[in-house]
Amino acid sequence: MSQNKVIDAINQVVQERNIKLTVSSANKQMTLKELGIDSLEAMGIIVGVEQSLNVHLPDEILANMRTLGDLINAFEKQLK
Repeated sequence: MSQNKVIDAINQVVQERNIKLTVSSANKQMTLKELGIDSLEAMGIIVGVEQSLNVHLPDEILANMRTLGDLINAFEKQLK
């Protein structure tokens, strides 16, 4: 359940920011760079999802995030 909530929040944020990305099972293992997401866009997505879900990802977690799946899993853990 929480994974769907995170995916919905990510999709909403990328849509609001006009970023061309749709989260699917096919692209969860791709790096953000492979998906065409630069570091500034990635931070915008993270901040937007943090606000949407009312959670905060610690810096040490952010430093180790490489893939879209990493991002989803990090938010899932914060929601538990």
